[in-house]
Amino acid sequence: MAYYNARGVLMPESAPESGRVSGTPAGGETITAPPGNTSVSGEGGGDTLIGSSGDNRFWITHPNDRVIEHPGGGTDTLTAWSPAKLPANVENLVVNGAFNYAVGNELGNLIIVDDASHWIYGAGGDDVLVGAATQRTTFMVRAGEGSDVIYNWNGNSQLHLQGYGLNTAADVRAVMRQEGADVVLRFANGETLTIRDETLASIEDRQFLLPPRHLEARGDDLPG
Repeated sequence: MAYYNARGVLMPESAPESGRVSGTPAGGETITAPPGNTSVSGEGGGDTLIGSSGDNRFWITHPNDRVIEHPGGGTDTLTAWSPAKLPANVENLVVNGAFNYAVGNELGNLIIVDDASHWIYGAGGDDVLVGAATQRTTFMVRAGEGSDVIYNWNGNSQLHLQGYGLNTAADVRAVMRQEGADVVLRFANGETLTIRDETLASIEDRQFLLPPRHLEARGDDLPG
């Protein structure tokens, strides 16, 4: 499926792999992707995966695996079955498995989760956040970190806004607009949040998570 960011630009995805290199069950290995559009995975846990100049797909098979990608190294994707935060210079993230969080980096990320309960936070950049098709996804969006887009909003979804000074459901409703097929929240700082293929009526007040203001300022609910 094609995904578009807040400026209507198609989000780049990694090219199909032309080769793959994997570690061994021993773990603790350093595995470097060969040139080209290749995949790299650790198989024993605690491995270090190093990208190449092409589009790389990093398969994280253990939460202690580590990824190193250099600037300008193509469009890269990290796929994990555990909570994951994108390392520097990796653009895209796919997280599988219930109750795992997915956190982006300073780039404009494409973050996709499977159809289980998840928590997604894009961090900096104009991100595209693709939630669970039917299960609960909690989308967190913070002021000053770009204009994000949400796909797969459903009746179980939740929206957690931080730093915009919106303290009630009425405050959130006041910045929401129906723009074509999408709902767009236009914030006072010039950023936007677009919820694709939804209507104002389909989004309920109960789906807004509005934290106490002292927590909003401190960011206590962010993963370490």
